[in-house]
Amino acid sequence: MTARDNVIVRLADTQSNVLLPITAERNRAFRENVENWSKVCQHLRIWDYAITYKFPHLPQPTMQTYPTDLRFLLQHNVEGEFIEFEHPIDADMRDMKLWILCKLLEDPNQDYEALVKEFTDGYYGAAGPFIRQYLTLLQDAAAKSNADVNWGFSGARTDIDSFPYLTMNFLQKADALYTKAAASVEGDPLLSRRVNVARSSVDIAILRRFRPLLRNWRQAGHSESTFPLDRDGAGKRCVAALDAQINLWLSQSKWQADQEKMHNPVNFLAPGPVTATPAKFKDVPADHLFTYNVGDMRNGWNSAKIVPDKDAESGYASRYEIPDSQLDKYKLPMPWGVYDTVVKKSTLTGVIKAGDIPSAGYHWYKLGDVTLTDHDYVYFFWSWIIQNDIVDAYDAKTPDAKYEVWADLKFEGPAFPFGKTDDKNAISVERIAVIKR
Repeated sequence: MTARDNVIVRLADTQSNVLLPITAERNRAFRENVENWSKVCQHLRIWDYAITYKFPHLPQPTMQTYPTDLRFLLQHNVEGEFIEFEHPIDADMRDMKLWILCKLLEDPNQDYEALVKEFTDGYYGAAGPFIRQYLTLLQDAAAKSNADVNWGFSGARTDIDSFPYLTMNFLQKADALYTKAAASVEGDPLLSRRVNVARSSVDIAILRRFRPLLRNWRQAGHSESTFPLDRDGAGKRCVAALDAQINLWLSQSKWQADQEKMHNPVNFLAPGPVTATPAKFKDVPADHLFTYNVGDMRNGWNSAKIVPDKDAESGYASRYEIPDSQLDKYKLPMPWGVYDTVVKKSTLTGVIKAGDIPSAGYHWYKLGDVTLTDHDYVYFFWSWIIQNDIVDAYDAKTPDAKYEVWADLKFEGPAFPFGKTDDKNAISVERIAVIKR
């Protein structure tokens, strides 16, 4: 097939590892797509993505791919490129990435390192050298980890475990570099704001990785008091930095909603509260117990809300308040299960029936026993609107091990047993526990 001259062919890359250039073997599929189409059409354009959509705010060394990618596209007769780059408030180092991208779109043959130095010295002042050290640290860490990060839609697997370089060692070194960067511009409000916004990616990574890293620290026999990452400090810095971005970038009419979201510790401090071991599982060895709370859960289409809940042991829950028009779909028995994202099927399914609910309030329900992989998640309801990755419970050294899967749930309202007639019909997920047998 050959495209007529009045036809524009536009290609979108939803397959590649965004941390690698188009010339990498891993990204052969899209590279060959460009090569083949360039031979059969006069007008070839690209629809590209400059962020990953599930975790746009995590540290991602993508900038170094820009010159290679753009030169390749230019060599293959690509005449235009449209690049989505949303999340102006919290996307990783967006100020610098946008500037570098615009410069290279003007001329992809410019010296990339010279552009980076020009921007970091000009935009961050005395902190520029520390920012460049951080960029090198990030790029090296990602390369050594063989991380594979995709854009994160169309069923593609982009969860936080796709960022294996966000280790304790990396976060400590990155945090130390940013501490030096902040000190170098202390007293200059403009430069301090810019440095703190850049630092917010690392702070968010600390927040999101805090609980599993703390759990590993405890399992290694260390005291929690000696844990080297400061979650509260990262949270306070991050909220202040993103507040500044809201005030800078958004119209006043949008300030309030975004600031309320930013200051809600449940929505923003991603792992939610750092909670103790659930009382039900206090006797389970620490290295066999994996617990997940509201900050680990994905709430599809923002249907379920993360809310404070005085009945919940952790103090919070993902709560789905059921619209009256949907009651027939969310009535008991309630299905839930474990889904394998590679073979694309459920490996464990179960239902909660009316007779399984012993009384009002929260109760732990057992889904069953399952052999896990490193790409599983737990889902709830027929609609799967609440999901929770459980990949870190998998142990590659014992791939055939069996695991118990539990969830702490509450059913409210007249549609459920023991529900009060005046309450809204709702289902709340407080925590999930996975136990290695």
